Amino acid sequence: MSTRFTLLLARSLVLASAAAALCACASTDLWPLYERDKDSLTVAYPLYVREGPFRLVFPFYCRTNEGRDHHVLWPLVKVSEGRLVRAAPFYYSAQEDRFTLLPLIHQTPERTILGVPPAYIEGDFQLVLPFYLRTGGHRVVLPGVYWRTNGGEVDRVVCPLVVYAREGNARKLYVLSAGAAWGGKSHRQWFLPLFSRSEAADARKLWLAPYLRVESQQESTTALYPFFERSEVRQGTTRTANLTVLWPIYERNESFDARGDVIDLRRRFLIFGDRLDQSGMRTLSVLGLPIVERTRA
Repeated sequence: MSTRFTLLLARSLVLASAAAALCACASTDLWPLYERDKDSLTVAYPLYVREGPFRLVFPFYCRTNEGRDHHVLWPLVKVSEGRLVRAAPFYYSAQEDRFTLLPLIHQTPERTILGVPPAYIEGDFQLVLPFYLRTGGHRVVLPGVYWRTNGGEVDRVVCPLVVYAREGNARKLYVLSAGAAWGGKSHRQWFLPLFSRSEAADARKLWLAPYLRVESQQESTTALYPFFERSEVRQGTTRTANLTVLWPIYERNESFDARGDVIDLRRRFLIFGDRLDQSGMRTLSVLGLPIVERTRA
């Protein structure tokens, strides 16, 4: 009887070990609901995230920096290597290269985010709701005045009744919201904001509100606003794909190299963002403000 019991116990231990090893190797990706692989576990992102020594129980507790830093009710309290580093509800960081005064400004060497409602500034992007928008050389003054600069000179102005365009030495002026342009290798017709169509040798665009289709050698976009938008942009050997569903609820952006491998992944669900770059750095953000950066094990 003792020998049979010993054999039965040994067999049970072997089966249990095999089952544990099988479970440990299993991987599941149902982000943001559930994501699991050998070294990480995410449940109802970002409520619970575990990656090696990194732990996050949002919004109550977070452990970073290989377990040396502990955050309680971020950004109120931070303890690093047993020493209290931060304990303030409003102001939490002032260094030579970083400055944050929540919720007004967040400045790092890479970006400046200014969020003083109704204004928002991040790098070259500026927005003052509902009056003004600037991004790159484009300007929009609501409700409906738009202009674009090129080399410091205005080359296009659009307002509800008049469109002015400068192309080299040529000038074009269209009155009211309907018009057409032709000649050379392209032509266009439009009746804004309901319809616009243009064709060139290497690009086509159709806007039939709320449907948009763009095709060119570098870009492909299909959208049905505000429900769905899917686009793909190709630059050299790099390809970027973007998917938006019921913006701003869900957005996913991926960049691929020439072999088709993902070199950058950005996901956003409501106010929560998650990014994985080529170096393996994972970044958790809320309302675009980085909260935690860590290297995935």
